[in-house]
Amino acid sequence: MVPLAAGCILPDRGIRAESDDDNPGAVRIVESIPVLPELTAPCGDPEATAAQQRGCPQVPPSLQQGLVPGGPYCACPSGDNRVLPEFNLYAEDPDRRRDDPADTLYAVALLDLDPETDSPQSYVAYPEQLPPGGPGELIRSRGGYGDEVPLVASVGREDNGLWRFRFGKDRGEGTDLCNDDDGETLSVGLHTLTVMVTDRPFFQPRRLDADGEPVLGADGEPELLAPQYGMPNLAIGATWAVANYVFECHDPQVSSACDCSGVAP
Repeated sequence: MVPLAAGCILPDRGIRAESDDDNPGAVRIVESIPVLPELTAPCGDPEATAAQQRGCPQVPPSLQQGLVPGGPYCACPSGDNRVLPEFNLYAEDPDRRRDDPADTLYAVALLDLDPETDSPQSYVAYPEQLPPGGPGELIRSRGGYGDEVPLVASVGREDNGLWRFRFGKDRGEGTDLCNDDDGETLSVGLHTLTVMVTDRPFFQPRRLDADGEPVLGADGEPELLAPQYGMPNLAIGATWAVANYVFECHDPQVSSACDCSGVAP
């Protein structure tokens, strides 16, 4: 009889193969909520306990989703004196490599997106205010990012990190919503601004030859076409989230409340 080699069998429970596409945690957009002053009182107190800081905000104030305030906004021939002030959008992603985030978050602004379209890149809008596919800014410490009330990481769950995206032109300029979509004036009526955040670079299709085969570059790798901003790259495990804002462009010839540039009061 042939003797059996000594050894042990390792159970495979809890073992999971990982790859570069592994993405267990989904990105999500987060917003601040109003908090009572009595709950925020301990937030700036260095001697306050974690229990006392449970009511402290975790996210800075930002533009709330829904109807954009500050109007009426108007489709003016020479521009609108009313602008949407620069605002920040915040997102988080729980994936980690030790103390650092495993993913980089990217965003794009889309205008009046058709949910059934197969060409989302055709709806890219306000590229000067939010560069399409640009990475966010990782906030490594919440200290100093608060408004009047200091921010405190959650004491009830693991900190998933915080990423910031600025919407607005350089130097803090606001956005002429109805007249500065890359220099274009929008039509009169309701419009929807969608900001999409994803945790993978946006999808880039392969260049195909006349036979439908991938075209290879000098390095032997398939050549890629321009990114399809607004199309999350599901093939490499991307997750995404969206924030939606609604605004109306009024007709200055009809609305006396419009404040168009170059028009005498």
